[in-house]
Amino acid sequence: MGGCAHARAADLEGYRRLLARTLTGGPVTGVTVADPRVVHGGDFAATLVGRTVTDVLRHGKWLTIRLPGPEVVLLHLGMTGGLVLVADAAPVRFERLRIHAPGGTVALHDRRRLGGAWVVPGQDAEQVTGPLGPDALGIRDAVLGDLLRSGRRPLKTLLVDQAVLAGLGNTLSDELLWAARLDPRRRGSTLTDDEVAELGDRLREILRKSVRAGHIPRTRGWLASQRASEAPVCPRCGAALVRLPVGGRRALTCPQCQAA
Repeated sequence: MGGCAHARAADLEGYRRLLARTLTGGPVTGVTVADPRVVHGGDFAATLVGRTVTDVLRHGKWLTIRLPGPEVVLLHLGMTGGLVLVADAAPVRFERLRIHAPGGTVALHDRRRLGGAWVVPGQDAEQVTGPLGPDALGIRDAVLGDLLRSGRRPLKTLLVDQAVLAGLGNTLSDELLWAARLDPRRRGSTLTDDEVAELGDRLREILRKSVRAGHIPRTRGWLASQRASEAPVCPRCGAALVRLPVGGRRALTCPQCQAA
């Protein structure tokens, strides 16, 4: 996707809407699995073909395709995966599978094959997804504050932990902390009520704009505009940005705007 940075909660909400528009209009007519290595659990084609999707849900980085009966299809797109509406015979680079329905054909592509599809009984979904915290798109400030202040880990580590807050990735967590002027190494337990409120406001603003665009824009005024630069500078103050190791990740941050 040229000129943008992926934001999992943002682009996945767009993918959820695409699947809902395409798959819920009538029975699935066919499934093509180009790469069997991305399909796990039960028989993917037999689970879908001839059945009408009743709903498509998103929680964090996971998409759930609901069907009549006990089984669900879970989709995870990893870091490089995506979904696209295509003509039936149109080739898609790095395609892994496609689903054919009266509303159209959706192909899943994934360059690094880090995601996949799982067929599981609905009650067993957590065995695949692992424990998930509240979804970032709908969290209230009080809940956000309780989660971030409950331990002594750095904010960056907490925000990308899907068991704490589901849906944020490396890029989006950097954008959020920069917008809220918070050092990514800051311990969550030290946040004040005002800082939690500011973090919640910025989270809603960033996600609202990113969902509307389908990605985090790399336009002026966004930290993401500097991610690909070899000499990134803060869009707000002009200081040189730094990349700091935090809990096994690297955080892009402004040492002036986000001073500890």
